[in-house]
Amino acid sequence: MDQYPAAVQQAKQSHERSDEEFWGIDSTPFSAEPPPPQPCRVVLRQVGDSTFALQEDLVLTWPVAGAGAPPSTLVVTPADVPTTDLASIPDYLGWFARRFGRHTPAAVVHDLLIPSTGSPWPPDLPAEWRLAPADADRLFRDLLTSSGVPPVRAYLMWAAVAARTRWQSGRAGKLGLILWGLLAVAGSWAFVAGLTGGGPALVIGALVAPAVAALLWGAEYGAGLVAGYSLWWIVFGSAPAWLAYKAYQVVEGVVWRLRGRVGDPPQVRQPAAPVPYPER
Repeated sequence: MDQYPAAVQQAKQSHERSDEEFWGIDSTPFSAEPPPPQPCRVVLRQVGDSTFALQEDLVLTWPVAGAGAPPSTLVVTPADVPTTDLASIPDYLGWFARRFGRHTPAAVVHDLLIPSTGSPWPPDLPAEWRLAPADADRLFRDLLTSSGVPPVRAYLMWAAVAARTRWQSGRAGKLGLILWGLLAVAGSWAFVAGLTGGGPALVIGALVAPAVAALLWGAEYGAGLVAGYSLWWIVFGSAPAWLAYKAYQVVEGVVWRLRGRVGDPPQVRQPAAPVPYPER
């Protein structure tokens, strides 16, 4: 059961903010520190081709009260998020969502709340904010909707992080996702077969199947439901871009090999000593 009904209700009641309003006037539930608090400022320094370091504090004020709810305010400091790739969205999904956008503050918070071997929870993170991965994923979803991210996009992004969480949860989670994928292929075959003469029963069964297969997602049933009914839409939308990018990689590899055989080979530069970034 979701822990954040008040925030979801607020997201439903709030008017949709334009980019100019969110980034220029009111970025609730996010704010900046020090004042002025509104709007929030996500200040980043690029430290890799696709990684960044947070340079200013980001404040989350979450309108939730009750037992088990996180405290009302969380301050994310640069030390808390030494590196972030923002939203982990593959390039070939750029038609749907980019790595940065209205979802950037929520992605930074999600990076903090999902620990990893190389980036564990900071020692000063309050115990109430040390959420289970599935709860952190649901919080990410509700932060997206509260920030004004369109609901379909927000729920699809939630389904993506929930799938990653289940995959990393152990053997049972991996097995469940693999079986779910096989059922998705079988359901797609049944749908096509039904439309091409197999009868309405196959079509109806295929349309109902994602709701049943989502049970394999366990507590993340809602994420599995979203994924089941959007899977082929995402696949068909992304396949051309993925194929084009793979073709580009082949061409790039051929060019580099030719450069090594014809003319001067590419020079490998020795990395310079890092220059400390000035303290703010």
